[in-house]
Parts: sequence; C-alpha cells; structure tokens
Amino acid sequence: MSTRRKPCVRCGYCCTNYLVSIIIDPEIGYAEGNIKSINTLEENCPHLEGDKPGEYSCKVHHFDWFEDSPCGRFNADGCLLGDYILEKSLKR
Repeated sequence: MSTRRKPCVRCGYCCTNYLVSIIIDPEIGYAEGNIKSINTLEENCPHLEGDKPGEYSCKVHHFDWFEDSPCGRFNADGCLLGDYILEKSLKR
C-alpha cells in the first residue's frame, strides 16, 4: 500500500542539518561554477529564511530550475521527516 506524502512542511531540518548542494546565484541557475556544497551544521544556507520550524522558507523555490534540483525532487516525492520534526519541536 502506497502512502502519499505531503510536500515540504517548512520544518527546516534538511536545510539546517545536512550536507547540501546549492545554486550560488539563483538568477544563473545550473551552470559550471555556480554550484556549491555546504555543511549546514557549519554554514547557513544563504537561501533559507525564517528562524523556527514551520516558518522556514526558501528564496529559490519559484525558479524554473528548482524542480530539477535535489531539493525540488525530494519535495516532489513528499516529506516524510517534516511532520515528525514539527511534532517534536512543538512539544518543547
């Protein structure tokens, strides 16, 4: 039985706890020299806005190239982790 997962619920976990690859200049999109990997435990993603789970947002979701990005592909499949993270963080 397949369960349909929800899209990003803005928990921020992926953008604050993983090694992620980002587009440096969103106006350029995918281009050689415009992709960078960052460890979000050591460096904040420059595209992440907000400061608490459930209120995060990303400055690049509206660009045409986003759907083909790792984040866009994950978001298209739905987020299994987000509800759990939000539930735990709201109980604190």
